[in-house]
Amino acid sequence: MSISPCRLQLSAPSTSANLGPGFDCLGVALQQRNRWTVSVRSGSLPGRCRVIETSGGGANEDIPTDESHLFFSSWAKLHELGFGPDLFSLLKDQGLEVELAAANATPIARGLGSSAAVRVASSEAYRRLTGQTSRPAWELAAQLETHPDNAGPAGLGGLFVGTRDSDGRFRALVPPIHECWRVVVAIPDFSLHTARARACLSSDIPRADSIFNTSRLPFLLEGLRTGDSDYLALGCQDRLHQSQRAGLIPGFYQVMESASEAGAAASYLSGAGPTMAAFVDVRQGDSVGAQVADAMDRAFQAAGVSSKTLVLEVDQAGLQVMELEPEGQIARG
Repeated sequence: MSISPCRLQLSAPSTSANLGPGFDCLGVALQQRNRWTVSVRSGSLPGRCRVIETSGGGANEDIPTDESHLFFSSWAKLHELGFGPDLFSLLKDQGLEVELAAANATPIARGLGSSAAVRVASSEAYRRLTGQTSRPAWELAAQLETHPDNAGPAGLGGLFVGTRDSDGRFRALVPPIHECWRVVVAIPDFSLHTARARACLSSDIPRADSIFNTSRLPFLLEGLRTGDSDYLALGCQDRLHQSQRAGLIPGFYQVMESASEAGAAASYLSGAGPTMAAFVDVRQGDSVGAQVADAMDRAFQAAGVSSKTLVLEVDQAGLQVMELEPEGQIARG
């Protein structure tokens, strides 16, 4: 197959997953967008892939700039999983190099889907460059992540429910979400990697806890659909992961309590954390989001943790792609 020089501009939103009881299957896209520009062109080192620019979240962190960067290593994993050819070999054979410029809005390892956003954009680039798979980018990214709760909303936008069927395919629902809801996020000034957050979870789930979560989820979805705060408050309750992870986040319960007292309909741990999130109803007034954000920030401060707060709308667009005019050849030497 032949790959032509090209330039792609991709963007995907931050995401907040689990939403209380929806462990590994439920997420929502947030209007905080990450952007990547991928340039494929002739160069002196065929097959080389490198990051030439990073701004925003992760710009000051030790992130690889070569083929081990998550954007590029995802291509190798997709090939390994059987979703298409070895893209690096194709690029090398055709004398092409790839340069990536990244503008990251999502903070890394904070529970807002940073890796899923990268994998969705990477999967879409892989699809377009190889032309070998009809699988959507969000599903490819979910295969890489092994669960769909962040990859789904990053790719499709809105509220997302996903599961894996008996054939190993991920299936998606995008239920409606009422326009009244905003999501307040309080992002602590420390990272919490998913592997550490998962390590504290028990592999044995009591039947009562399983029933508890299963019974809450329909109320959560109905509250999000209708704008009913009582349903949402009941529906966001969880017994499978939040209390087990609470010890990793100073001020965990105080932040949730402060959010509710300030007017939030419900609060929860975003993804694996440490970000705490809350749903607010803007029908209560334009200032409710700011009030809840301030309360959550003060609760973190009281626990000795600095945080950044944002009031975000739900992103309905998901992954967006634009094909740009290719630039000239990569300079030799």
